[in-house]
Amino acid sequence: MNANYRNLSAVCLALMLIGGGWCTAQTVNGQPPQLLSREALVKGIREAHFSLLHIPGGISLEYRMEIEQSLTEPMLIWVEALDGLLNIRWPHLKSRNEGKMLVERDKTKVVVPALRQGNYDFEAHSGVGQDSTWLGQITNTRHSFSASTCYPLKLLFFSESDQHYKLSDDKSFKSGRLLPHALEQYPYEVLRTEEIQGLTCTVVSRKNADMRDTIWIAPASSYTVCRREWHLPDGTLFGRVVNDDLREIAPRVWIPFHQTEEIFGGPKRLDKRVLKTDLIVKKARVGDLRTEELEIVLGNDVKYIENHITGEVVRKPTDPLYDPFEEAIGKSRTARYPWQTILIIANIVVVGLVLANALLRRRASRTMAGSPSGHIGTDLQTPHHT
Repeated sequence: MNANYRNLSAVCLALMLIGGGWCTAQTVNGQPPQLLSREALVKGIREAHFSLLHIPGGISLEYRMEIEQSLTEPMLIWVEALDGLLNIRWPHLKSRNEGKMLVERDKTKVVVPALRQGNYDFEAHSGVGQDSTWLGQITNTRHSFSASTCYPLKLLFFSESDQHYKLSDDKSFKSGRLLPHALEQYPYEVLRTEEIQGLTCTVVSRKNADMRDTIWIAPASSYTVCRREWHLPDGTLFGRVVNDDLREIAPRVWIPFHQTEEIFGGPKRLDKRVLKTDLIVKKARVGDLRTEELEIVLGNDVKYIENHITGEVVRKPTDPLYDPFEEAIGKSRTARYPWQTILIIANIVVVGLVLANALLRRRASRTMAGSPSGHIGTDLQTPHHT
């Protein structure tokens, strides 16, 4: 009996120790981790972005983005869906979107197949942009297409995705949306830690008279923004981005393979959704990018090409019946320099008046010379000889 009691006591004690240890572990792990400071978040985000952009051999992401919006009041020029490509091998970035685009022709909106792509050299601060077969541009700045088409980085709020971001001028770059600069430049408050998609996130937020901006950041997953929401002062949800299905594609580099964005705010109902994009990464490749995968070659089918570095038009349409770009440039010049147009017209009028006056005088001189009093013609010419 005593032996059984001792055995039972030992079992109970063991269970208590195991249970106590488990409870203790749960209590420790279950406690909110120590909150990171805003400075620590900025440092971590900056290092995480650097790691992704500098992956040895580069990274290539192929994705598909579905789009839901009203075609009568569109928020994106792309409609239905687009297929995208993002290639990065430092210091080069190339992004490309291909799908259906909403354009205006003869004051009517029509949907046409389109391709937009751009590349950028972060160190040389130059790039090339292509808008289907309509336009090609070589620039000594960052072409807007290399920024506007790199959706995976845009939805992760990379400051490096902005058209005006320059590596050489990083500290002076201003943004209330892109990270880490928004956290540096605006009074975000670190609120708490919270579980999102099984990840421990640090929640930061700032509020002004128009909006509250709340961000969920996962430090253990390369400081990825797992969620971001914007609320109006009355609490109405205005916008939301969710990045999930995070995968580690390189050491300490995590990428969300699923990204969604929703915007609310119809003209009559603020809770009406006016845009939803749903992006899924179809393929990720790491470490074997070739130089040609970062280049953009403007082919013979591109009708109009501008070189902003040399200031010349490299190519323009040869068909005089179809030259929309020349017409657009002509309109732009007229609008930008109206005084030149006025001066040209004035010169034409003055020259016309001078010629007309000379012809009239010549005719009058001949008429008077053939009259009985030839001195009249001479008298009329007198003032011109004084």
